[in-house]
Amino acid sequence: MDILMGFELVNPLSEMISFVGGGGKTTTMFSLATKLKEIDKKILVTTTTAIYYPSNNELFDEIFLTDQNDLKQLYSIKEGQIYLLGSSVSKEGKLLGVNPILLEEIYNMKIFDVILVEADGSKGRPIKAPAKHEPVVPPSTTKYIGVIGLDALFMEINSDIVHRIEEFTRIVEANIGDIIMPSTAARLITHPEGLFKNIPSSNCQGYVLLNKGEGEGFEAGREIIRLLEDNAPLFKRIIIGSMKYEKDIKFWRDFN
Repeated sequence: MDILMGFELVNPLSEMISFVGGGGKTTTMFSLATKLKEIDKKILVTTTTAIYYPSNNELFDEIFLTDQNDLKQLYSIKEGQIYLLGSSVSKEGKLLGVNPILLEEIYNMKIFDVILVEADGSKGRPIKAPAKHEPVVPPSTTKYIGVIGLDALFMEINSDIVHRIEEFTRIVEANIGDIIMPSTAARLITHPEGLFKNIPSSNCQGYVLLNKGEGEGFEAGREIIRLLEDNAPLFKRIIIGSMKYEKDIKFWRDFN
């Protein structure tokens, strides 16, 4: 299935999309950006936390490094281009985030068709729970995408698999060493302090991306969807996809 159809971005206009959780946020952002470039959209990729600077320069066309209010350079953007925005690049090769207030200003300028924001960090782990200060979501976010890597399913709860392990075990009511089951992921998704903790309350659509849905992960994803059917969800659609290897959406289910 088409990625843009899955996230309802076939003809986007003035969208700010925030990605939270674990399991492939950066890969998903650039996969969407590449597809949007193919239909000549003006795309900004950025973060309020930090992401690894892309090793493949073909993933973007130009980079802006600023956390200031001098935004005149943005008026020169062109259609069918991907722009990368950060405050600076660290010694570790990470693109450091910008202030959400700055992203609000850029969004209100209405010069980008789509702004893609990595609004959460997970240290490369497939699943996480947010700390008190997380995620850092711009208030004007129009689509909020919570990501879980299905490769976490049926693994033990430990620091190699789970980011923010203390918060995670409290939210999902489990212990370190327990096995992460589909029901564990379902609790993380529906808990008020879980995957949708800081979703803006108005004019924002929520999506769950169950990523790494190739192989056995697909059936695990379907089981999570089944468990959520009787809940009053905070999200509009749940998607099973493979953003890195198959670069595709395999299934989705609408909830409201």
